Amino acid sequence: MVDHTKMTNMGVILFLAIVFLLPVKLYGETGQVENDKARQKLLRRTANISLWRLKVVIERDGFYSSRVALNIWRSNAKDAGTFDQKKFDEFKKQIYEKSVNSNLKCIETNVMNENFTDAQICLYWWKSHSKVLDTFDPVKHDELKKLINEGKEKKKQLDKNKPESTE
Repeated sequence: MVDHTKMTNMGVILFLAIVFLLPVKLYGETGQVENDKARQKLLRRTANISLWRLKVVIERDGFYSSRVALNIWRSNAKDAGTFDQKKFDEFKKQIYEKSVNSNLKCIETNVMNENFTDAQICLYWWKSHSKVLDTFDPVKHDELKKLINEGKEKKKQLDKNKPESTE
């Protein structure tokens, strides 16, 4: 009879252990699932905010801040599992097209203002970014380079022929 009582007590203890520990384990797993869902929701929200910021930056800002925003969005979208390579390529194309157009305007403005050093820098970036887009036109590049060099020479000639100021 002692054996039967020990077995009954052990059975009761085992039963109570299962009854009390099983819900704790299930609750722990449920809590983890809820944490994962909340984390995933936060990651998606962060990716969406980054996407919104990217669109605003492309519209308002220059090349480098747009590239930074693009890379931040890519990183956040990958973390959230929502990254789309086609979207990335399209945004990258928009950024480079804007830069190419901006650098053409920069060349024109700086040539008109006789700032040929800045015009050469803009020409360099126009060439680099148009190559990325695969739209580089060597003929246009040579024309722009010639325009800048001719402007430099004219400015040198005018500076040489200027009478020295007497003070």
